[in-house]
Amino acid sequence: MNIFRGRVLVSIFLILLGVTLLVNNLNIEGVELNLRTYWPVFPLLWGLGIVLESLGRERGGDMRSYFSSGQFLTGLVVIFISGAYLGRNLDWFQVDFSLFWRLFWPAIIILIGISLFRGRPFPRSSEKANWAVMGEVNKGRMEWDLKNESYLAFMGGVKLDLGRARIPAGQTVLDCTAIMGGIDIYVPGDIGVIMEGNAVLGGLEFLKEEAGGIIATKRGEVGLKDNPERVVVIRATAIMGGVTVKKV
Repeated sequence: MNIFRGRVLVSIFLILLGVTLLVNNLNIEGVELNLRTYWPVFPLLWGLGIVLESLGRERGGDMRSYFSSGQFLTGLVVIFISGAYLGRNLDWFQVDFSLFWRLFWPAIIILIGISLFRGRPFPRSSEKANWAVMGEVNKGRMEWDLKNESYLAFMGGVKLDLGRARIPAGQTVLDCTAIMGGIDIYVPGDIGVIMEGNAVLGGLEFLKEEAGGIIATKRGEVGLKDNPERVVVIRATAIMGGVTVKKV
């Protein structure tokens, strides 16, 4: 279990918060717990985990993930902010965060606009558009033909099971955009897969290799050496949503 993962840290924080409230509500003499001082430790560890995850690495076979500059920057920002709050809580120094938070949300809006512009959420003339707007697109209940297509999940979900797809020779490109929604893609082991994308306040996952945070980029590949004749390229954009690639 990786303790630096956000899900694990949130679980630990909630357990400790519950224990703190329980002990304090029991009014045990001489015992009082307080998380108000040390809560920044949890996002600080999360930021460290983001930095480590951003470095990229090779795993078994030809599975490979690349360095994510956006995720690395996100980790540093989280570490800096958490460290500043922790130092202030411990009376090491005083920090005024008012200017930072006034600039934060305008910067996020700008990043979302840039991400949408780069991510091409609308199809090219050679592509078919598939929209899941507060609904669902599900391909994989029966055999289907995989083609160059665009998928948009806006407050909805898209599920693509490539294990049931007839995948042509050569390179097939899937443009996937998730805005406050989710896209799950299941890939078989007998094809080459490349995933490249970016996220703003969202997450990307490529075969259990995660990237997420304020802003993140992700690139990974698998199966290119063994299956160069059939390659699926997944170009992902996640805005307050997620795009996930899993094994069938």
